[in-house]
Amino acid sequence: MHEINAAWSVLGDETRRAAYDREQRAATTSNRQRASARERRAREGFRPFDPGDDPVMPAEDVAGKAGYRHPGFQRWLGVLPPLLFMSALGVGIVGALALPQLLAVAIALFVLSLLSFLAAPLVALTESARNDRR
Repeated sequence: MHEINAAWSVLGDETRRAAYDREQRAATTSNRQRASARERRAREGFRPFDPGDDPVMPAEDVAGKAGYRHPGFQRWLGVLPPLLFMSALGVGIVGALALPQLLAVAIALFVLSLLSFLAAPLVALTESARNDRR
């Protein structure tokens, strides 16, 4: 209610209303000027502050270091646990339906898959820490 009374006091007085209208026109004009400046910059296109080359990881920092491993190693390590798990499931189904001797292989594959699910993140963390120290 306080805001309504304040607005009515401005609208009810001609002098105060005229001053308010001038302020609103000035604000609208400055907003238009800012918008036109923005549009002008957009038409000019993006210009980077530093157009120079900025390599993420120079080759001499990576390939020449002892203990460097290709990124394919990490991808392989990420695929290994699900691959072992799916193999355990497949061999287990075949062992349950046809060859009971395969159940021991399936159990071994399942244990290996569980160990690899635990070991893969630890190896990735070790690799990351080793790369950070270089």
